[in-house]
Amino acid sequence: MGLNENNRLTQAIPFRFKDEAKQWWYQFSEAQRLRMSTDWQLLCNRLISFFWTPTWITEARNKALAAKYRDSGHYKETPVQFALRKKKLIDMVENWNDLTVIAEVARSAPTQWRTIVNHEEIADWATYVTRIKEQEDLLQDWPKHHSGGHVSSDTVREVMKAIKAEKHKRHGHKANAHAVDSKGFKSKGKQSDKFKGYRRPVNPDDSNVTKHKKGTPKSRGMRGCIHCGSKMHYDKECKHNKSNANNVVVTCTTDTEHKGNLILIYSISSKVVHAINKVT
Repeated sequence: MGLNENNRLTQAIPFRFKDEAKQWWYQFSEAQRLRMSTDWQLLCNRLISFFWTPTWITEARNKALAAKYRDSGHYKETPVQFALRKKKLIDMVENWNDLTVIAEVARSAPTQWRTIVNHEEIADWATYVTRIKEQEDLLQDWPKHHSGGHVSSDTVREVMKAIKAEKHKRHGHKANAHAVDSKGFKSKGKQSDKFKGYRRPVNPDDSNVTKHKKGTPKSRGMRGCIHCGSKMHYDKECKHNKSNANNVVVTCTTDTEHKGNLILIYSISSKVVHAINKVT
């Protein structure tokens, strides 16, 4: 900002003062007001020393840290609106770098956001906000009370209802949902109705070893690959993986997997509903 622009801004600000700020301004003599109207730094220092008291700063900092997605007074805000509101509150009292601000916004958002936008892989604020905007359809449907990582039964019922409605609209275009046991398709006995039409794996491909940082399904006590039965890699890494968007695989082996599947179902249903809205 040039010197002339700076002076014009300094002279214009006092005319925007209201209530207490206006009273504060006119307590100064005409000579003092004239001097502050031509000295930007002096005006800033006077404003800060009067209004930014230790009590105000503490309250503003607490307000910034306590701000959550769709909290009181912001029930209809979008994910991007929340991120920008949170950053504005932080910037008023802190001088944090982008990484710290991103981490604080992610901490205050529903936990499920982290499964869609991994903030730990993003280094600058502009990229983070853009990523949130790109995934807004998936992020915005998580209520604030899900921030603890728990998916309520009501949410699951809503998701399943949306999936059934979509299946009905497709006039018999069936989604194949298969439940598998924790032993990797080794259960004995007559094949149940839910498995009819599904070919069980017979030759586990253990030569295909996952590079996942958390290890193999075997080391984590999880089921084997749904395509070949191997416990050395995950479903999506299998060379036999020929699944498409019409096949939704639901596994129920451990509590951790179960929570992940609920998130997966919810994400899929959100995409389905969004697609329907675009068509209709």
